Amino acid sequence: MKTLYHLLKTTSLVTLMFISVTIIGQNPFTIDVIQPDNTGIDWVIGETYTISWTDNLSQPVEIRLYNPISAGFEQLAPSVTGSTWSWDMLNTYTAGSGYYIQVRSTISPATYHDEGATFDLVYAPANSITVIQPSVTGISWARGTSHLITWTDNINEPVKVQVSDENGANFATITGAESVVGSIFSWDIPSGQAVGTAYKIRVVSTDFATVLGEGINPFTITATSGAFTGINQPVDATSWAKSTTHIISWNDNVAGPVDIYYKKSNLGVGLEEIATDVVGSTYAWTIPLLITGSDYTITLKSSLDPAIETTSDLFDITQTLTGGITEIYQPLTNTSWTVGTTHLISWLDHLSEPVDVYYNNNGAGEVLIDDDVVGTTLAWLIPLSLTTGDNMCKIIVRSTIDPNVVYRESELFELTASSGTDIDVIQPSIAGISWARGTEHYISWDDNFPENVTIDLKRYNSSDVLQQTTSLVDNTPGAEGSTWVWDIDGATIVSDYYKISIASINDPANLVDLSDEYFSITASTCTAIDVISPDGGEYWMAGTSHWVSWDDNCSGTVDIELWKNGSYDSDIAGNVVGTSYSWAIPVGQDPVSTYKVRVFSSLDNAVENFSAAVFDIVPFGKATSGIPSDEEITSSVLMYPNPTNGHFAVSSLIGISNIEVRNLYGQVLYSENVGEAEEVSIDMTNHDAGVYIVNVKIKGKVVTKKLFAY
Repeated sequence: MKTLYHLLKTTSLVTLMFISVTIIGQNPFTIDVIQPDNTGIDWVIGETYTISWTDNLSQPVEIRLYNPISAGFEQLAPSVTGSTWSWDMLNTYTAGSGYYIQVRSTISPATYHDEGATFDLVYAPANSITVIQPSVTGISWARGTSHLITWTDNINEPVKVQVSDENGANFATITGAESVVGSIFSWDIPSGQAVGTAYKIRVVSTDFATVLGEGINPFTITATSGAFTGINQPVDATSWAKSTTHIISWNDNVAGPVDIYYKKSNLGVGLEEIATDVVGSTYAWTIPLLITGSDYTITLKSSLDPAIETTSDLFDITQTLTGGITEIYQPLTNTSWTVGTTHLISWLDHLSEPVDVYYNNNGAGEVLIDDDVVGTTLAWLIPLSLTTGDNMCKIIVRSTIDPNVVYRESELFELTASSGTDIDVIQPSIAGISWARGTEHYISWDDNFPENVTIDLKRYNSSDVLQQTTSLVDNTPGAEGSTWVWDIDGATIVSDYYKISIASINDPANLVDLSDEYFSITASTCTAIDVISPDGGEYWMAGTSHWVSWDDNCSGTVDIELWKNGSYDSDIAGNVVGTSYSWAIPVGQDPVSTYKVRVFSSLDNAVENFSAAVFDIVPFGKATSGIPSDEEITSSVLMYPNPTNGHFAVSSLIGISNIEVRNLYGQVLYSENVGEAEEVSIDMTNHDAGVYIVNVKIKGKVVTKKLFAY
């Protein structure tokens, strides 16, 4: 490379040549519009496009648009330096043919100007957005929960996601969804969202209000989810005394608290409030002093959605506060209990005070079991020392205030010896039970002996032939009570032919029972997976991230794979929790259009689902449509180092087809076709210091850069 002296010499020479050329009347200055410079170009109204040119002028240029509708020019940019300008086109233009760009000198516009090729302005395609979720019938979402809204589109700009009111009208943009990139949005439904059955989702282009997609079917938003499954107390014929306190209890899977009411049904009066916003499934109710009578009911309602409700059986509220002990429900005459086991004593009373509970074994007199018992039940661990036999024992319940007047005795019942007489497997014992490896389940049984039991797992074949016996609980010390939690080992063989055997540790040959029906052990609780995205037709760029999403009924995790041409290609992720995963596509991923995503249970890879159709992966730097835009081409070109001492390189991941280097006189100093190279190295050390114009041709488009050499 030459020294600064040469640079000064060159500058002087250029000045002298300019003077000389001016004197003889020649014109060495040029403008050449590069983009748009191909016929047949369609530009979408409202989008952004790059206008590019080359020139060797020292002054800025003016950019104008010839509008065939008005048959005249309009100024786009009055003064631009460089060789590119980004045109943010307004939505007010009219579609048509014959538009073209003019670039001209701001000093001598009549002398120095150039026009590009004519092009068409077109509107964005209609019906280019399709809402996928929610769009099918029967969808119901609850306030305070999160759900995925998904769609497909063929537009480049972001979208805004809107939701209608509860009547399916008056769409409003969802907070946080004003400019969504991609095709999926997670909506956290606000707790204040109105309840309704006619909601719809609309996805709208941020550039064109007429380019939109709307869900086909309406969906429902509820205040909460779940239902009541039963009221345990009060039950039919319950009798409670006014001014006493009793437990109201129920079962539910309702999300949120509940409200409790009472009603006297035979009078037809309305519901009276007991309590609101009750958390849990029990409530201690002190019955008001002024209400008595028969045919009362308890009604439970969801605090968030009163339409979710249940009502109890009829019960009585009695007048007397002291009352009596009206009945002993358990034990009865035909009851048979085994010494050394625990059983529930239960009775009905109208007392405000607690009671004392006794037993009388073989007429030997009353022995206290427990005193000051509140409520109407007591768990009794029967002593091993009691005499066994038929009609051998009875229970006595006495008022703590007046025990000699207010009391009740049960019928005589049987006590059996500790060796027992019977055992019955209760769970699993019905047909159709299926348990998964890695989950916990109750094994339950009923027996009449005090000793513990052993539990064995027996596997059969389809011909009822025993194949294997595995001890779950051995006789040291055995399982106690009447239930045992089985944590199913991950190595347990998957089969449809299992039974449970339970036996006394003292007499396993005679006191043994086998479950009535076969049950299954599966590898996983997962039975269904549905891949939502990608679903086919997408263009995803290598080096960017996209959401893989699916629906499943799996309690465990899932694995995700990438398949190409119908065969496994690579792993995307393993042991994923939830129903979506952000996939960072590797930059070097092979760009083909035959990809699918496979999602399957981590525990049972037979439970799987693939994308409905294939999707495309395009190289990094290319448009997701497969054809790079002018802006993408321009932004992909890098030239370094600049300034340079003579050696420099030009790169573009999209692929360079030709490179040309010119001096300020327009003379070509270097030109080479390089195929589809991503990087080209150039040696300019045999040329003087100065400013050079580098034209890089990519996909038929030319990107112009200025190179400074020293």
